[in-house]
Amino acid sequence: LRMGVVGRLLLGPAGNVQNVDIPLRFAIERDGVALFTQKYDIPVSITPPNQSEEFVKVVENVEIPYVGGEQITIWVGFDPRA
Repeated sequence: LRMGVVGRLLLGPAGNVQNVDIPLRFAIERDGVALFTQKYDIPVSITPPNQSEEFVKVVENVEIPYVGGEQITIWVGFDPRA
């Protein structure tokens, strides 16, 4: 399995941060039961005068056997927990 996400970090009106680690979690469930979960800290650098920057994360080689008939759900989201 290969899964990925593309996003954009936007600074607010008072934003002056140039380097941020975005905490993203990828998770896979089969019929509501977690099979895979991994948190990745994605480094993003914003170079002035830019107020935004894109980020990309691709996770490869995750093996989830498909038996047939089950429901597979892939989740990607922010995870601020350590």
